[in-house]
Amino acid sequence: VAACAVSTRPSRLLSMFSAGASCLLVAVGTVRGAPVTTVTVASGLNRPVYVCAPPGDTSRLFIVEKRGVIKILDLTTGTVLATPFLDIDALVVNPTSGQDERGLLGLAFHPDYTNNGNFYVNYIDTSSSPGDTVVARYRVMGDPATSNVANPASALILLTVDQPESNHNGGCMQFGSDGMLYIGLGDGGGANDQHGTIGNGQNTSTLLGKLLRLNVDIPSPYVPADNPFVGAGPPLDEIWALGLRNPWRFSFDSLTDDLYLADVGQNIWEEVNYIPAGAGGGQNYGWRCMEGNACFISPSGPDCVCNGQNLTYPIHVYNHSNNRCSITGGYVYRGAVIPGEYGNYFYGDFCTGEIWSFRVVNGAATGNSLRLTHAALTSFGEGGDGELYVVTGITTSNGVVRRIVPLHNHPADINADGSIDQADADLLTQALLGFDLGDPALMNRSDVNSDGEHDGLDIQAWLDAM
Repeated sequence: VAACAVSTRPSRLLSMFSAGASCLLVAVGTVRGAPVTTVTVASGLNRPVYVCAPPGDTSRLFIVEKRGVIKILDLTTGTVLATPFLDIDALVVNPTSGQDERGLLGLAFHPDYTNNGNFYVNYIDTSSSPGDTVVARYRVMGDPATSNVANPASALILLTVDQPESNHNGGCMQFGSDGMLYIGLGDGGGANDQHGTIGNGQNTSTLLGKLLRLNVDIPSPYVPADNPFVGAGPPLDEIWALGLRNPWRFSFDSLTDDLYLADVGQNIWEEVNYIPAGAGGGQNYGWRCMEGNACFISPSGPDCVCNGQNLTYPIHVYNHSNNRCSITGGYVYRGAVIPGEYGNYFYGDFCTGEIWSFRVVNGAATGNSLRLTHAALTSFGEGGDGELYVVTGITTSNGVVRRIVPLHNHPADINADGSIDQADADLLTQALLGFDLGDPALMNRSDVNSDGEHDGLDIQAWLDAM
């Protein structure tokens, strides 16, 4: 597509704008994937494994530490509050090393948290060895919108699942736009999905190796009436999908509600699974019949066959070359400060710290590319404003939370590619002529003088930057 001929000379530029929409404009898609970096927002943390925020809360970030503590980062001051939001370390297995997969693993705020103050945690308890998965509800003390302390005595246990091994616990929890709580559980650990004759991933008599779906707003056992196997009796009632090895982690696109689920592989392949919004449940992601798109073990019986038509295959895989070993799932970017990243899904690898992104177009992952590298990558997180965070650190004091930001941030560099050039002029032209740039971040930055209007003052601000 040809772009408007934009000059850096004021008279030429102004006459071009007066010509109206008689010229054809450059496609916005050409600016996708501009350089990004990170800025540190919290450090000195004890094995952080997750960050998130209550719906709509743009002033706080809640940091989950494996040992059983949730801290609050005040984003307005940039400080971590001295008093924890919740401290349940006496209930939680304290990891013995950076490789120990047990501990406090998940946090999710109720969609109506502002009114009811309810939030949910997922942890491995100390009741037995190696510990069991516990999903429990807690409540904040005081006004949920402002209170920074939860009530440790408010616990209500929703679910307990026996864990035969110390690894593959999953632990991620997310609320979908349907108001249901989704919970990821690994296959029980060990190797080769070793428990039972067909393993746990394909065994519908256990919740291990499954994605669960609960309605926390109804009485126990919290089973939604439209779960795919409802009526078959526990544990099938709670199951939304099966065939997982160790989901670390999954998320819903906050705009579309599409599901992205990263499942850690064993020998060769790491995978990202994708379920578009409205597809319903009942998917079988294949483990242990499949690892990625490759056959792994075919269990005895008809439940799963390698390359079976009943399986849901990954949208993206990568192998263990170059010391890669374990996928860390992330989020689709829906923030407003990184031009060109709107709609890109970010994920990474724990061993190498590599962080990639791709975009789903017509059901296929496209444009996968390496964006960043941060060692000891344990998780991603999403703030209340849609901005994305990277969580690293596996020792008691080296944990860090970083926000993903544009590498270049000059106001006139609208597409944040490091140059103030023709592409930026084209984007400014489109905004001035009333075109929707298709990305809120680009619309934001095309208001070069930040006065809330697209007008001639933006032209002058852009020219001044030249």
